[in-house]
Amino acid sequence: MNTHFTADELVAIVHRFYPSNLEGNDPRYDVSVEFQRLIAAREAAMADTQVWDSFFQRLRDAVPGCHVENWSTLRYDACRRCRVYLPGTTPTSTEAKAVVGLVSILAPVFAIYASHQTYEGQRVSNTHVHFPPLSTEFHEHETTLDGLIRASFGFERLPNHILFTPVSDLQVGNKAPEKVQLIDCLFTDNRW
Repeated sequence: MNTHFTADELVAIVHRFYPSNLEGNDPRYDVSVEFQRLIAAREAAMADTQVWDSFFQRLRDAVPGCHVENWSTLRYDACRRCRVYLPGTTPTSTEAKAVVGLVSILAPVFAIYASHQTYEGQRVSNTHVHFPPLSTEFHEHETTLDGLIRASFGFERLPNHILFTPVSDLQVGNKAPEKVQLIDCLFTDNRW
C-alpha cells in the first residue's frame, strides 16, 4: 500500500489542528487557533453526513450476515468509525471479532485494524487490537471495507510506519505527549 502523503506532510497537517507543547488541561489549549480549527472540522463533519451515510448503507449491503455499527464520536475524535463484526459474532457475544475502519476528517486518509474482545458477563475482560497484516479470518472483510472506503471517499489507506509516527509535541485525548502518534491525531486515541 503506497500513499502519496509522507509522515512529515501529515505531521504538518495535524499541527494545524492541535496546539504544540500544550497539555489539554492548560487553559490556552481550548482557546488556541489550532484547537478551534479542530472544533470547526468536527462540527462541519457532524453537519455533513451524506457521503458517510451512503457509504455506511453500502457497507451493510456488502456484508450480509455481519453486524455493522457506526461508532463515530466526532465530538471527541478526528474520524468517523465503523465496526464490521465477523459472521457469528456481535458486540454481545462472549467473543467479538471485528474489522474497524477509521476515516479521517482532517486529511483524505483512512486506517483499518482488527479488534478481538472477550467478555465475562456484560464486562469486557480482554481487548486486543491488531494492525495489518491481519490474520486470515479478517481478510475478506478487510478487503471489502478497504474497497468501499476508497470508492466512497477517494481516500488513501495509511501504512503502519506512517500511522505509528511519533508526534511528541502534541497532546491528543488522554495520550501523554511523549506517546502521541499520527494515528491518534488523524483518527482517535481510543482504539478497541
